[in-house]
Amino acid sequence: HLSYGAERVHENDSSTWASKAYSFRSAAQEFASLGMEKMRLWSEYFAAHLVLHRLNDEQTALEFAAALDRSARRAGFDELELATLTLRSEALQQAAVAAGDDAAGAESDLLHEVLQRRADLAARLSLPSEQARALFSDAAVHEREGRLDAAIRRFGEALTAAEDAANLELANEIRSAAATVYESQGRTEGAIEMLEGIRSEDERAAADDTMRDVADSLFERGRLLNREFRYREAAAILREAMGLRQSGDSGGAWGPVGLELGWAHLSLGDMDEASRVIEASLPRTPRPGNAAALARAYDSLARISRYRGAFDAMERYRELQADYVTGGPANAAWQLERALDARRALGPGAVETRRALQESRRLANRQGDWVTAWRTTLYSCLATLGRSPAADCSQDARSTARASLAKSGFPRWAVESAVLDARLSLGRGDAGQAGRLLDRVVEDIRFYQSSLPGALGAWYWENRASILRDYLSVAVARPDGAGRSVVLALERIRRLEQADIRAGIDPVAEPAVEPGLRNLLARRLTAVGEEGGRLAAQINPELVELRRRFDAEDDPFDANDLERSLAGLGPDTSVVTWVADDDALYGVLADRNGVRIEKLGEVGDIGSRLDRVLGESGEPLLQDALRELDALGTRLLGPFERRLAEFVYVVPAGPLNGFPVEALRLGGRWLAERHQVIHLGSLDALGRAAGRSLPSGEGLDRVFLAGNPRQDQQLFSYGISTSDEIAAVRDRFIGPGLHIVQGVALQRDEFADERFRNAELVHLSMPGSIDLAAPERSRLLLSSTDADDPDRFLAPSDLRGFDLSARLVVLSGAVVTGRSLSIQAIRRGFVSDFLEMGTPAVLATLWPLEDAEAAAFMSDFYARLASGSTVSDALSAVRRERIVAGEPTNFGTWAGFQLHIR
Repeated sequence: HLSYGAERVHENDSSTWASKAYSFRSAAQEFASLGMEKMRLWSEYFAAHLVLHRLNDEQTALEFAAALDRSARRAGFDELELATLTLRSEALQQAAVAAGDDAAGAESDLLHEVLQRRADLAARLSLPSEQARALFSDAAVHEREGRLDAAIRRFGEALTAAEDAANLELANEIRSAAATVYESQGRTEGAIEMLEGIRSEDERAAADDTMRDVADSLFERGRLLNREFRYREAAAILREAMGLRQSGDSGGAWGPVGLELGWAHLSLGDMDEASRVIEASLPRTPRPGNAAALARAYDSLARISRYRGAFDAMERYRELQADYVTGGPANAAWQLERALDARRALGPGAVETRRALQESRRLANRQGDWVTAWRTTLYSCLATLGRSPAADCSQDARSTARASLAKSGFPRWAVESAVLDARLSLGRGDAGQAGRLLDRVVEDIRFYQSSLPGALGAWYWENRASILRDYLSVAVARPDGAGRSVVLALERIRRLEQADIRAGIDPVAEPAVEPGLRNLLARRLTAVGEEGGRLAAQINPELVELRRRFDAEDDPFDANDLERSLAGLGPDTSVVTWVADDDALYGVLADRNGVRIEKLGEVGDIGSRLDRVLGESGEPLLQDALRELDALGTRLLGPFERRLAEFVYVVPAGPLNGFPVEALRLGGRWLAERHQVIHLGSLDALGRAAGRSLPSGEGLDRVFLAGNPRQDQQLFSYGISTSDEIAAVRDRFIGPGLHIVQGVALQRDEFADERFRNAELVHLSMPGSIDLAAPERSRLLLSSTDADDPDRFLAPSDLRGFDLSARLVVLSGAVVTGRSLSIQAIRRGFVSDFLEMGTPAVLATLWPLEDAEAAAFMSDFYARLASGSTVSDALSAVRRERIVAGEPTNFGTWAGFQLHIR
């Protein structure tokens, strides 16, 4: 139990946390029964560590750590007590940061007490580095609380301990952080002394001047790439530069590099990593020479907090940003961001929002910042919807602002102006015009993501979810055929997600016009007045030319394509999907007779029922599940029951993405019992489905079979321990075309092999997770004996760019975790990627079966395929056999398999 849990500690996902924690807790129980108290407590400690650092559950971790602390002290286990104090202080610090200004004084006092105990115990155990880290953490807490003199004293104590330990890297970190505090107090001499100490330590460490030059060069390159919106390339280079700066060999503060790297992450949509890197870098970034970078960093943190709804933190960061912005609160752009903060926290019509917008517009007009003035005009119009519009919100003012932003030479502001125009139309009750505008917005975004990735920057990722939510909400409300509008909108969203992913395969597409255009856009971003107008005049024709090339090569899917797809459906085929707005869930059914849309109920109520079927592990909860599946089936499918044909094609979206739709019940029977259920990767697949061109088992001669030992087997054994499932598939396809990879041989390079690319069947029985909340973080486990090995997992990005020959891919070992963060999310890690790589069909599990069950299921499935059945017919037959032969509660053995087609 302990070995298995420890093996999983270094995984980067929380998908299997329950099994990890269960292993540690089981180990603790076993040790307790053997009277091995120390081992019991260490097992409990590992479980608490997972809860804090993998699940970010501070409160539960605090409860575990407090109990461990008492037990370790009573037993006299000093090392365990020190580890527990470290964990407890980390949990208290995370809780304090999350609470922000609401952190209670008692909790602050407890944190200081725990850190002091940690420092004292480390000193008693002659561990000066640990003592220094505890004191350093205490200094940082004092700094965050505004007790700068106390922070300086603690920094001094921490520095003494670090020097006693000859820990030069830690000493330099402490000096850098102390210098920042000295500088914030205006005590320049103290800051200089700290910085000089860093230089002298570098000299004693004999730093390599060449490495310093390399780090500086990488930093400058990364900054230039960021400037031209080539964020993915910038992130890779800046990570290398920061590593060199942190190594102690290159010298120099690494904070500015981290701020630049954080901006790249934010512009790539990774808010978690951006926040982490920026927070870590701020104390290491001296103010002199970095005012602009610090202003952008605090703005980034404020925007991330705004996106997350952490309004106290948002306000704090915004005020900190004002100290670094030219003009401070008198800066028009800063005032506009403050207005958007108030809009998010209090509502678009709140008094604070309108006042900040008025002040922003006044300052923008006075400062000649016309882009901010135009943006403020549109936001002000939204703020006055339903009220008497101000004089500067007339139709002429709106049209001028909209047209000016469209020609401004800023792609993001041009797109934003169209979004605001659509919201104004919707607010005036014109859903038709709003829908037409948003149709164009989604296509414009897809153009930029395909042809000029990065041009929309962080703005896109901050606003993407709300734009697509509005898009689907408008589609539901459109008077010109809501059902068709919803289905078409989902397909356009899917195509946009494809463009987002492709932007990550080739960081920069390079048509001949593109490099110069990026440079122009970078210059336009900082230009004002006449210079800005001249640059816009150069940029706009190049954007028009780039769009012409894109449109010439694009293959759009429009309303006519949808009508042709629906008309081609047979009488035995229907299509269903579900979409949600902020309040309600809607069901849509389409067949050859038309499209019907029904309001099904409140999102919250249906979401809670979905949660009662699936547990945190992503696997079905048998208790009360049948009752919930009956209720959900009636709610989600009842209005369409009479129109459900033999083949039910599901477009997975939003809260139903990753749910076992096959197990919904109508009239006491499973959906999969009466219908063949197939999940559509795109509406293009409807034509292929209508032609019954789903792959069969005939001619599957080249097979790539990969798997890991099951959980009850020895992952780190160099002997081959074949699972029952692997054996079953091997026996079915044994022959010269079969390639098996398992055990320690299962490495990343196997997926670059031509036997993978040329296989007609790819069967991956690899443990892992399909993360719906963050599809890019989906992982399949490879066989590495090094827990820190970056090649330990296979990610979706590792497979992109290949031209696969596979007619069928089977993913049988992963569990689907999380919930789609946006109500319109349709992507599923690995599954969507294989479909986009050209695979006609992907059979994937929502949860893994026991080895014997998986072996039996796959043996029966492949036997059906070998007899000539299509994938859908074979899967349906095997399901129904298990439905007939088993108890109602055995749905976990068959409902987790879902067939996806492209």
